[in-house]
Amino acid sequence: MRSSRPSKILISSRLKTLLFVPSIVFLILYLSSSSFPGHSNTRISLHDDQESTYVPTSLDHIVFGIASTVNAWPKRKEYVNMWWNPDTMRGCVFMDAPLDHDTLLDYDFVFPPICISNDTSEFHYTWNGGLRSAIRVARVVSEIVALNHSNVRWFVFGDDDTLFFPENLVKTLSKYDHNLWYYIGSNSESYVQNRHFSFSMAYGGAGFAISYPLAKVLAKVLDSCLERYAHLYGSDGRISSCLAELGVAVTIEPGFHQMDVTGNAFGLLMTHPMKPLVSLHHPERIDPIFPHMAQTNALHHLYEAAKVDPHRILQQTVCYDRWYSWTISISWGYAIEVFGVHVLLPDVLRVPVTFQPWQGTHTFKTFFNFDMRQHHLDPCRRAVVFHLDRVYSQGEGITSVYRIMERHNCTFGMTSPRRIQEIKVYSQKLNLDLKQVTPRRQCCDILPSSSEKLMEINIRACHEEELPVPPVAIVAEEHVQMTDEDAENDDESDFKRGLMDNVVEDDNDGDDEDDDVEDMDIGDDLTVYDNDELLFGFEQGQDVRLSTEDLDAFFENVNDVAETATETEGSGDILKTTPPTSTQMADPSTYMDTTSRIPSLPIAIPTFLSSGSDLNLTQTSQPPIKRRKADLGSGVQAKEQARLV
Repeated sequence: MRSSRPSKILISSRLKTLLFVPSIVFLILYLSSSSFPGHSNTRISLHDDQESTYVPTSLDHIVFGIASTVNAWPKRKEYVNMWWNPDTMRGCVFMDAPLDHDTLLDYDFVFPPICISNDTSEFHYTWNGGLRSAIRVARVVSEIVALNHSNVRWFVFGDDDTLFFPENLVKTLSKYDHNLWYYIGSNSESYVQNRHFSFSMAYGGAGFAISYPLAKVLAKVLDSCLERYAHLYGSDGRISSCLAELGVAVTIEPGFHQMDVTGNAFGLLMTHPMKPLVSLHHPERIDPIFPHMAQTNALHHLYEAAKVDPHRILQQTVCYDRWYSWTISISWGYAIEVFGVHVLLPDVLRVPVTFQPWQGTHTFKTFFNFDMRQHHLDPCRRAVVFHLDRVYSQGEGITSVYRIMERHNCTFGMTSPRRIQEIKVYSQKLNLDLKQVTPRRQCCDILPSSSEKLMEINIRACHEEELPVPPVAIVAEEHVQMTDEDAENDDESDFKRGLMDNVVEDDNDGDDEDDDVEDMDIGDDLTVYDNDELLFGFEQGQDVRLSTEDLDAFFENVNDVAETATETEGSGDILKTTPPTSTQMADPSTYMDTTSRIPSLPIAIPTFLSSGSDLNLTQTSQPPIKRRKADLGSGVQAKEQARLV
């Protein structure tokens, strides 16, 4: 018994030591963290580690609320099927009543689940001639929130004919902090629609997104708002009004498209903003977006391109061909416009008015919320259009092929883009990071081609200070420097206006008088012009009309002289140039003048003029040029050639 007592004392002492030592260590660590700022940095770095594990927004974080009706669903479900993926998406299609037995039997589970909207008969609706279903559609917001989906960052709402592009929707929403209050969408294209309803709301047909915390609050107060706004027309007006009361304004994202137009939507699709394409709407109110296809097939065709490169779909790229003075505008995955004349880039970016207003044709209803340019009624005076034929991946690159799908009975020469039958565009997949959701427009180069009927183009990132501008500014406003020699040879008019002073419309009636002749003013839109006849007005007062064949001969002569000139080393009259190799074309940084295939100062004398005319063209004579106010194409280049002759 005695012998055990020292042992117990020893054990007790050890326990006290074990308790005391950790206490001292803890105290030292605590005092160190309080006294030395270095430990505060350690805490910040731990926070940064948590941020580095942040999960980017994906389709898993989005819940869709789609409004439809029993009558509309059978014919519109195909639109939803184009973009809906049951494996990665969550949401519901809200119906006004249960589907009938036959529809349920045919129901394919590749579509979203069906939800039946709650009764809204207790709410007032006073808009004369409107549809009280607007109340039911507005309550989709509160009813989708009530389903209590987990891990939600955004609720996205649209109609059964809203066509979403999911990858671009995710990329657009990823710019914003989903923990904050956001209401994201877009206005109508129509000025009248916006003026009549609101400039401050996201239009429901284009689709709109509400961040999760804002949607939770909105769902709680929405019914009271519906009572106050019984006089409004649509569901989107009710939503925006209630959000305005909560202090939240719409954040405009141009990638959402209400498409309040009818007819040919080519102009809108050809000049899409530099934003990812998020949605389209009203496919039943516009013509098929690809010629000679049913609308559903045409939309599937567009989605096939979007699957290959979703961020690049409809993104516009513009480049210039110096050889023929062409301007090429690419709306990737959709179409290419080739103008037979150099057009300054801001003019190319204007929307060609190919469509009709949503309702009526009153002048006021043709006002839209973007810059526009004329789309000539005569197809032979428009840019040549090539629509997407196919697109495919090839190694790390992507090739898209475009062909003329609508042919018109137009006469043209070898310098006209109408001789081109196919255009191939090479590009890399466009991957936008969060800092570049609003990308810089990319540049493109015209590549050497193996056939005169084929054009090949390479799209690439622009260099930091690169400006995609016409190589020679032959546009409506001439940018010509007058030399002393030019001034001596130009006694009758201001040479700075150059040949544009003499650009007139031919009366074409056989007499010597000009009927309804118009001078083409500086700044006129030349995008509608292409190759046609020129009238050369010489000092003797004679007019010599040049046919298409004459022009071909003229440019053949120009090309021969230019070809000889490029082979002449050390000539002081021309730019020393040799055609770039394919390697140089692929890497523009190795060749300063990648698109130039002709000397900048070509010297050529038209040798094809009739010997019967007493015209004496020498390098000191400068005949003014007249032309019909028609297709200007390479005739503009001829104008510059004649000035240099």
